[in-house]
Amino acid sequence: MKVFIKNGFDNQIANHNFYAAYDGFKQMGFEILYFENIEELTENNKEDIIVGYVDDVRTTLSKYSIVPPEIDYPEET
Repeated sequence: MKVFIKNGFDNQIANHNFYAAYDGFKQMGFEILYFENIEELTENNKEDIIVGYVDDVRTTLSKYSIVPPEIDYPEET
């Protein structure tokens, strides 16, 4: 299993949340690769982890015909 982490335009990890994920996966010994545009990501498998924005993850899931539920806030009680 590989972890793909989104890089920003400056070729650095895109934000501090992605960096926190990077740090944790690195400590666990995962193979880490980087991407800038999710459309260019062709070497991933269904079981690989995508660390990116919601649209990046949805794009990858749709490649495997997985339709996640819409993200929504719960009703107020």
